[in-house]
Parts: sequence; structure tokens; C-alpha cells
Amino acid sequence: MIYFLRGEIIKKLFNSVVLEVSGVGYQIFLGSKELEMVEIGKEAEFFTDLRISDDNIQIYGFLEESGLNLFKLLKSVSGVGPKTAFGILATGRVDKIIRAISIADKAFFKGISGVGPKSVLKIIVELQDKVGKLKELDLKPISTEDTEIVEALENMGYKREIVVEVVERIGKGLSEQEKIQQAIKLLSN
Repeated sequence: MIYFLRGEIIKKLFNSVVLEVSGVGYQIFLGSKELEMVEIGKEAEFFTDLRISDDNIQIYGFLEESGLNLFKLLKSVSGVGPKTAFGILATGRVDKIIRAISIADKAFFKGISGVGPKSVLKIIVELQDKVGKLKELDLKPISTEDTEIVEALENMGYKREIVVEVVERIGKGLSEQEKIQQAIKLLSN
């Protein structure tokens, strides 16, 4: 296993970079956001996952260790292979993906290639308890009552990820109506 590679980026390709490490050029596959963040001629370090199949060897790279950890967790789900896991990670930040899993946000996964409704359910069911083990993030599932408030605010046109953060900040012991009113005030600021 190659845990990380550090070297100079000598070439950028469509979905990967070539990283020179001690005279050897390693092709490392990156998500589009990570690919935008790196520059030719600069030194970079990638946390990596080496995949060996009958006809191919691929190295998937991540700028942050949390990306590698989530990649491994996603691959542990039955029916989710490295390409699908990598596709999920390419959609956004690790914390947003973990939040989507922890609150069972099925809509987050819509449109991701290779991830159908059954796969989404498997990911949520199999990983909901495990995502808390990623120590970089302290995400807890929101309560059933708060889920209803989130859905109500989402139906008003607010973005789910913003609504979830606002609802988590609202004080406890309020009625559902009071929580919605307080959330609307916070969302309007």
C-alpha cells in the first residue's frame, strides 16, 4: 500500500496528474476540484489508494487524509466500487458528503454517475453509524422533529445544507412553529 506520495507535479491530464517522485512519474487520479487546486511545477502531497485489477493499476489521490478515509468507507459498502466512491467524492467537500449520509439526505446523491436509489440507501444504512468515526468532523444526525423543520424550510426554497446548519443552531425547547420562525430570521440575515 502506498499511503501518500510527495513530489513535483510535472503534467496535468483530464482527470489526473503526473507526480514525479525520485525520478519516477506516478499518474494519480484526482477529483475535478482537487485537480483545479494543483499547479504544474509545484510540489504536492497526495494521500493515496492503490487499486490493482487484472488489467489495470490505478492510484486515487486526495489532498486531505479525510478524503482518503471517506473513500475507504464508501468502498466498504456492498456494490460500491472505487470508481463510484471516487465519483461521490468528486461531487463536493468531505464534510458535506458526511453530513448528507448522517442526515439521510438522499437528494444529495441524485445525478451522481453509478449511484442509483438502491445504492444511496445502502450507503446511508451501512455508513450512518460509521461516519462519526471520522474524527475530523463531529456530525450527529438531526432529530425527526428537526428533519420535518428542515423539509418545511426546504419547501420554502431554502437550500438544504444551509437549512440543516441553521436548524442545528436553534435553541432546544421551542415549538416547531417557533423553530421555523427563528430559522427564517437566521436565514434572512
